[in-house]
Amino acid sequence: MRTISYYLFVIFLATSCQKQPVDLEVLNQELRELHLATYTNINDSTVSNLYEVKRVLRLHPDLPDSRHAYNNNLLGLYHRNKGNLDSAAYYYYRSTEYVPDTLPLDSQREVSYFNNTWEVFGLQNKFGDCISVADRFAEVIHPKDSVKQGFLNYLYATTYYNTEQYDKAAQFNENQQKFESLSGLDKSNSNAKIMAARLARNHFKDNQRANEILEQLIRDEANYSMDQNRQIFGTYAIYLFYDEDFKRALDYYKKGLSFTKQLTGSRTKTERLATTYLNLSEVNLELKDFSTSQKYLDSALAQGVENIDRELNRDVLKYKIRLAVEAKGNMQQAMLIADTLATYLDRDYQEKYNQELVALTKANEKEKELLAQQQLDQINNLKLQTRLFLALGFIVLLTGLGLLFYRQRKLRFERAGLQMQQRLLRSQMNPHFTFNTLYAIQRQIKEAPEKAHDYLLKFSRLLRLILENSMQNYVLLENELESLRKYMDLQLLRFPEKFTYTIELISLEEDDPVYIPPMLIQPFVENAIEHGFSSIDYLGELKIVLSMENKYVSCTVIDNGLGKNSASSINKKSTSTQLISDFLSKATGSPLSINHVNHQQGKSGTIVKFLIPYNNNTHD
Repeated sequence: MRTISYYLFVIFLATSCQKQPVDLEVLNQELRELHLATYTNINDSTVSNLYEVKRVLRLHPDLPDSRHAYNNNLLGLYHRNKGNLDSAAYYYYRSTEYVPDTLPLDSQREVSYFNNTWEVFGLQNKFGDCISVADRFAEVIHPKDSVKQGFLNYLYATTYYNTEQYDKAAQFNENQQKFESLSGLDKSNSNAKIMAARLARNHFKDNQRANEILEQLIRDEANYSMDQNRQIFGTYAIYLFYDEDFKRALDYYKKGLSFTKQLTGSRTKTERLATTYLNLSEVNLELKDFSTSQKYLDSALAQGVENIDRELNRDVLKYKIRLAVEAKGNMQQAMLIADTLATYLDRDYQEKYNQELVALTKANEKEKELLAQQQLDQINNLKLQTRLFLALGFIVLLTGLGLLFYRQRKLRFERAGLQMQQRLLRSQMNPHFTFNTLYAIQRQIKEAPEKAHDYLLKFSRLLRLILENSMQNYVLLENELESLRKYMDLQLLRFPEKFTYTIELISLEEDDPVYIPPMLIQPFVENAIEHGFSSIDYLGELKIVLSMENKYVSCTVIDNGLGKNSASSINKKSTSTQLISDFLSKATGSPLSINHVNHQQGKSGTIVKFLIPYNNNTHD
């Protein structure tokens, strides 16, 4: 592991400092070996390798998307095992974004990306996101792929069942069984039949039918996996418990426990063991076997249940109370504690009662003395209240006017910001750039079809990023830079070997949780490429420098183009430039700075500098 990590680090430094070509096939193979090693032992010490891979992938955008997807999936797995569900959901979802629009028949790995994402959203009760994941999965699978169609209907059926939309759940469950029958999975996959049993009991109120389905599954247990058998026996045990058949429920819970113990996956196994132990504790409570109930309760606690799930923790407390009340020894102890508490409350009440008597006596002695003083105070208070009321009314009036003025000013500023974003969106997606890019891709289709496919993917992702970013007030710095890179890569397709670009971050990491307004940097990058480099006979150099400066992100765009000779281009973009300048002046108090260098010591170019407000989330 250290050897592979060190090798990747050396490659990263070498490709950062030199412009020599890198053998992408060799690099991809090294990343593959690192991923395989990390998957078998992912923990706090190995996760740093995945972030290192993330940087290498960012440095080499021509590496296959499958490598991006797998790296994000492993990061999601790490955070899932740590219990960081928000981070796990983010990385799992990112892995699905790199899945191609059409899945091959043997794409089990890509299917697992969707399953992981859907599962984590479900654990967070984000069922709307679960449906979105299923919708995206439906877009990438073939209509006649019965295996994946069966899995798709499983996602829908389970999600709708969890939201108690039983009619929809029943419809998708029926579709799932049909597709699994076509593919032959109905002989080895019990999920559809378990869902059918649940629907029979909870939706159709047919307990007998539910039991018949589960009993048939139990007879065929040899056909199913450990986890499927865990679900079969656990589900049937729950229904037997509800039917007050506690002895049979106990037997099936124990059988389910034996399958649970054979599962792999640290956190998932821990949660399922804790749940099963609590179920066993509960059924033994009903059978009045308190010592066994306590034993299973202790086993649940040994899984660290307080740190896993609030509902499990609540169940632990509930069973503790029942054991304390129903077991004889614990009842005597509870009575002793109650007597001690009652004695303390009696003594405390008596002390407060005596104190109140003393206070009442002193109050009576001063009552006459205070009465006269109170009358005088009432007169003075009335005068003071009148003055205070007038002053307060004046303050309220001024405050209301101030708030009204501030609200109107804020609304004007927000409207201006919205107009700016809309204008910049049209600027980024102007027909001229779109037409030229598509024309360049068309040329590549004839000359180099493989490159054309890559550039077409980049172009589609750029449009998606622009649309997604434009809908947010603030976007992740990482996403904004990704949009910039894809834009400049497409410009290089139009102007091959015309310029190079670099993005430098100072006191700032690209994956830091920094959110900035979208589409502020791109107009100046476009101006440098379209106009600054339009007539030069040397290699253009474009540099973007971002750094933290007090409460803002400082951005500098430097090019070695024509300088003031491209002033006409500035005039063409004066509207966008003015909108950006006005926005930044109001948001940061610092205006936009544009300086030109004209043939000083044989050099020319433009330096644009401005401050960008940032936030810790996507909202203002």
